[in-house]
Amino acid sequence: MASSKSKKFNITASFGEKSKLKKLDKKALELESKGWNVIDKVDGGSFKPSYVLAEKIEQPSSIEEKPNKKAGCLKALFMIIILSTVIAMCTGKSTTTEPTKIKAQTTQVSSIDKEINSLLSKGEQQAYYILSSRDISHATRSRYHTFIYSPSAKTNDQLLATAASVAKKVQVDNRVQYSSVVIFDAEEDGTPYLSVDFAPDRKGISGEEDTGSRFKIEWRNKLPE
Repeated sequence: MASSKSKKFNITASFGEKSKLKKLDKKALELESKGWNVIDKVDGGSFKPSYVLAEKIEQPSSIEEKPNKKAGCLKALFMIIILSTVIAMCTGKSTTTEPTKIKAQTTQVSSIDKEINSLLSKGEQQAYYILSSRDISHATRSRYHTFIYSPSAKTNDQLLATAASVAKKVQVDNRVQYSSVVIFDAEEDGTPYLSVDFAPDRKGISGEEDTGSRFKIEWRNKLPE
């Protein structure tokens, strides 16, 4: 709260009533200019002192609130703990779920896909000639059909690997959903050995149901073992 202090400011005696009143007025104006609140101007007459009664309102000095360093440090420490916990949770989740994903992908590989992947990794595929290749896309399914001939393919594994590698290449090069390759025993008027279908989404030529395998093999004339 504001505190009030009143004080008397005496006026030097002078002769003449008008001179005394002027001094009272002058003193009052002087005090007001200095921030005093004039309460009264008292004329003491000839025998008593004349004075100006004034008060000065003193406002309490504002106390600057210092920042609470301790509270700030505690808040920062709390945020660090929360952040560390979140990072630990995210890291833990990543490490526990990743092996599960890899396992799920491994179990989805069919026996046919495994066989062909093994032949391709061994390099059983041979050089070949493309006899014909055409787009047979229909409705919402993009498809390609290719005839090939490989004079250097002398075993059933080589025939299968060659046809499978071409089926994958045609699918990638033409950006289609399904690719089918038939490999023949001659460049002209040949007899087909086998056909290999390849669909990365495992939905075959129709695109309707999951067949469980990316490759499909149909032997027509196998070489003698």
